Amino acid sequence: MGDAILNYEGYIDKFVGDGIIALFGIQDKDNQKKCKNAFNAALEMKNNLEDFNQYLKKNFNEEFKIGIGLHFGTVILGDLGHPRKMQLTAIGDAMNFCSRLEKLTKNIKTIILASEEFVKVLDEPDLIDKEFKVQIRGKTGIYKVYTLKEPKDHYTSLRNLLKEQISKSLAPSILRLVFHDVMSGGSLTANMHDDYNLQLELNKPEHYNLEEAVSFIKKIKRYINDEPYSYRDILYLAGAVAIEITGGPYINLIIPSFSNKQFIEIGIPLPEEDFDSFYKKFQQLGFNKKEMVALMGAHTLGKENNKPFTDDPFTFDNSYYKRLLFFKEDPTLSNLLTF
Repeated sequence: MGDAILNYEGYIDKFVGDGIIALFGIQDKDNQKKCKNAFNAALEMKNNLEDFNQYLKKNFNEEFKIGIGLHFGTVILGDLGHPRKMQLTAIGDAMNFCSRLEKLTKNIKTIILASEEFVKVLDEPDLIDKEFKVQIRGKTGIYKVYTLKEPKDHYTSLRNLLKEQISKSLAPSILRLVFHDVMSGGSLTANMHDDYNLQLELNKPEHYNLEEAVSFIKKIKRYINDEPYSYRDILYLAGAVAIEITGGPYINLIIPSFSNKQFIEIGIPLPEEDFDSFYKKFQQLGFNKKEMVALMGAHTLGKENNKPFTDDPFTFDNSYYKRLLFFKEDPTLSNLLTF
């Protein structure tokens, strides 16, 4: 459920018992986009639950149900709490109203219930299913609320689509393509729309055996052709997913964000280069320590000249990442980190 919120630029305000409060559009001025993201996150929660319930039904003969309230309104946003325990949160009538909507889903027997204000800003009349007139606890008067339909052309978020499509055996190739694109100044993704120039790049000795990963990224691009994601956005998010499915951490990569990013061409490191040289190249690119660790560590998945970088070429090696992270604090690690 949390991933669905993060995948659509939401902020997890807090977990309350078995519920989640999420905010959308904290730093966005496009109100319709905020509501679309919230609705898409709700749809992904619904779909994720259906997948999970298949497992529960098969193994325990049980299943879970959820209710999601969607509301658009004005809130007071800021750090709230005790001086020693502050958290960014929102307060106000809109928060209470949304909570009441969530509780109404049980009476109306629906998963997603939206307020009239939300539906007006969403401005997608074809998505309205049914209208109900209800009383809201703590409020006077009658309010209109709506159940919503899933769009016919809706697919899961790009991140979930990539998780469905990337196999563990493909993950190292995806990460190697990310690595080569960054180190070559973005030349690979910049030419993915031009088959001739792309082939010229792939023919370079340093880019050998990247065709499978390139074909995969182009396939995903064709699948989501109407969405505003560049080849680079798709590839870098695929890299974050590849780390996750090989046992690494969840990297909350928000896209689109890399389409117009300019890289300097550092060049693929040579076999004789030591880790110090490698480290300085990444610093030249302006990466922070965590970004360096993610990209350098991810590159160790898979094999080079049929020799695995780590014990298991398809599993995130946490000890290796820790050595990368603390490299400068312990220079003696340089011998251990030579590529």
